[in-house]
Amino acid sequence: MILFFSMLSFAQRTSEWERLISPTNETLRKLYFVDKNNGWAVSLGGKIINTIDAGETWHIQNSTVTTPIVDIFFINPNRGWALTYPSEPPFGTSILKTTNGGLDWIKDSVFFENEIFTTIFF
Repeated sequence: MILFFSMLSFAQRTSEWERLISPTNETLRKLYFVDKNNGWAVSLGGKIINTIDAGETWHIQNSTVTTPIVDIFFINPNRGWALTYPSEPPFGTSILKTTNGGLDWIKDSVFFENEIFTTIFF
């Protein structure tokens, strides 16, 4: 009896998931929402996509890189950072930043040579 109720509860929760269409064929690595409407996702091919309508539609932003982007973090809908690292030497981590919600991404002058970071948050 308990197993049945657990399975029924699980089935009801999973039926609420909806498949959304991504504007890229690349595998998305990380997803971050700063609030219920504004979110971003990044790919290992250097793509950043974002939504301003709770995931109903997604748009590609110009990340300015083709290297893997492994994490993204925003403190509000405008200010955000992303971590990227080259696939070829010199190895290390670069930080991308935006102050306008990702309309423009700028590679920060800081480069952490021989250091690979996979998480960014404040």
